[in-house]
Amino acid sequence: DLCMQPISVLYPKEEWQMLREQGIRDKGIQHNIETKMLNKDQQLIDVSLSVSVLRGVDGQVTGSIGMVSDITERKKAEAAAEELNRLKAEFVANVSHELRTPMQSIQGFTKLLLGDKVPDPDTQKEFLTIIDQQTGRLTEMINDLLDVSRLESGQFNIKKEVLSIDGVIHDAVQGIRGIADGKGILIREEIKENLPEVEADPQRIKQVITNLVGNAMKFSETGTEITVSIRSVDQEIYVSVSDQGVGIPEEAISKLFQRFYQVDGSATREVGGSGLGLFICGQIIEGHNGRIWAESKLGEGSTFTFTIPVYIEGTSNTASDNEKV
Repeated sequence: DLCMQPISVLYPKEEWQMLREQGIRDKGIQHNIETKMLNKDQQLIDVSLSVSVLRGVDGQVTGSIGMVSDITERKKAEAAAEELNRLKAEFVANVSHELRTPMQSIQGFTKLLLGDKVPDPDTQKEFLTIIDQQTGRLTEMINDLLDVSRLESGQFNIKKEVLSIDGVIHDAVQGIRGIADGKGILIREEIKENLPEVEADPQRIKQVITNLVGNAMKFSETGTEITVSIRSVDQEIYVSVSDQGVGIPEEAISKLFQRFYQVDGSATREVGGSGLGLFICGQIIEGHNGRIWAESKLGEGSTFTFTIPVYIEGTSNTASDNEKV
């Protein structure tokens, strides 16, 4: 806190002299500014200055008084808020587009079917398949929006129980394998035997796996593989999803799990999505006292990994706890 400290202790003499002279030119009127100044450690910091010149009864300058406050943290918070608002604006525009596209597709094909303009059974089946796919896309985005709303309000529930995670992961992969087969993408499972139990919400862990594998499929070509592996390391279970897709730019990796963030690129725009899935995954894993991260190189694929602590009897919360994130 810089308040009530002598200026000479905090800032170089020439900086303060410049401000004092400015106050004299302003005829003693209080001068308020926000600027950057060097402190005694020669570090540039944001400050708020309130400077006034003192005058005697004869109008001559007798001195000056000022208050300086370090506002570096406030400026950082303001910049973060501005960035969040920018991301929110982009998110609203993006989701509006993403919701409109499947709705137009569903509406268009439905009108054709209802108007008896598609008498061929094979074409009817093709159109109904498209409607089903677009409905699933809408449902996924709506569920993401609902989850983020619950996270914002503190109503996002995690219901933990003691379980073997390999079965949960296998069930999640089986649930999405049909979509992968339809795209000509092979999903391989590499699961170590005799894995220790964890305390986790099986539905939320399935949600994470479905999202990570689904993302991997979006950015993978026909004929490539996605590998889901599980192993135990130092009282933690490691779960990884690796693909042979387009990869992620290095500068984007650290931002992947931020709310509303989407990697900017033609591949991302082509596959669409709300930009919320990885943020939700991060919140789920954080709610399990785990970690989640990504490793990638452009053109060489990506690997997403998360951890969950091994269950140790007697040191855990009650297995049936209903926790809010």
